[in-house]
Amino acid sequence: MEVKSYICPSCGSTMQFDVVEQKMVCMHCGTKMEVHEAEQKYESVNQVNSSAGDSTNHNDDGNTYNGIHNNISNGMNGLYDGNNEGSYDRTTFKVYRCGGCGAEILTDDYTAATFCSFCGRPSLMEDRLAGALMPQYVIPFKIKKEDAEEIYRKWVKKGKFTPSILKTQATIDKITGMYVPFWLYDFDAQIYINASCTRVKRHISGNYEIVDTDHFAVMRQMEAEFDRIPADASEKMPDDMMDKLEPFMYQDMVKFEMPYLSGYYSERYNYNSQEMQPRVEKRVWQYIDQTGMETITAKHYTTVNVVQKNIQMRNIRASYALLPVWILNYTYNGVTRMFTLNGQTGKIVADKPISKGKAAGWFSGITVVMFTILMLLGRFFGK
Repeated sequence: MEVKSYICPSCGSTMQFDVVEQKMVCMHCGTKMEVHEAEQKYESVNQVNSSAGDSTNHNDDGNTYNGIHNNISNGMNGLYDGNNEGSYDRTTFKVYRCGGCGAEILTDDYTAATFCSFCGRPSLMEDRLAGALMPQYVIPFKIKKEDAEEIYRKWVKKGKFTPSILKTQATIDKITGMYVPFWLYDFDAQIYINASCTRVKRHISGNYEIVDTDHFAVMRQMEAEFDRIPADASEKMPDDMMDKLEPFMYQDMVKFEMPYLSGYYSERYNYNSQEMQPRVEKRVWQYIDQTGMETITAKHYTTVNVVQKNIQMRNIRASYALLPVWILNYTYNGVTRMFTLNGQTGKIVADKPISKGKAAGWFSGITVVMFTILMLLGRFFGK
């Protein structure tokens, strides 16, 4: 099957989504085109069936799960080194053909947008984002690659103990823009709390200490609406890092169209909305529980004893969206670490190693200074 690319009507080169212009731009001659115009102009004549080229069964609500995924995508070597699990023989692959040079593009079941490893042409797999697999929304990249690299350079320069090897250009060259699949959940939640509280006051009267204890029966009943709580649906992405990349600004979210992916990597989801829902329900439970309890603790009671607590949640709906993330994987002392950058807001979530040599030198210097100060103080007070 041939992949989809967007061809410049002026010179025949490929067009990519440009962060600055927020349009499709030809990398050769500079021709510009609105995203919706590109979608209409290059819409496939043969509409792809929702299950074409995929070994997974799909249903109308977009819920699908293929089971085991091995985290291998064409053209993404090194992006997720050290995070793969399982064995290659459990991963199914599909061969596509580049429309530019005719080379074969080998992808796993989840790759939706990549590049030809021979000619570098942006290559989109329509069948991976068609029918029930098509996202409803996308937040386009707002930070271009050059800016992401500069943010990374400034980040590695911060901190007294950052290893110098992280500042090499070779590492920066591996930074990758990827649209990560997310489910966005809307929830209604209710909480009922019944607590027994006390407020203790003490005062002195003559030779006696008087202790006054007031008892309170405290009840709270709250309702809350939670809109678009994100949860990444990619097996490759660490959940804790993706959670910390929040918030995403939903005012920039638009209806999904394929041209936004041209020039970036992208995947379809590994986990459907039902499989991801328990993780989001846990977050909602924590949110409303904390909020409800804070209304009691804010009253500065001496003791709070919760007699009864009841939390109920109802999921209204889940929407499927692709959100922008810049990713850089690097290895330090044999350990693979990840730098991630919110491709819309610029928020950094990363695992920075510490140079033991720099740390030891710094602490040694501090020890010497403190020892000198103590010696001087000892002489001064010893007189």
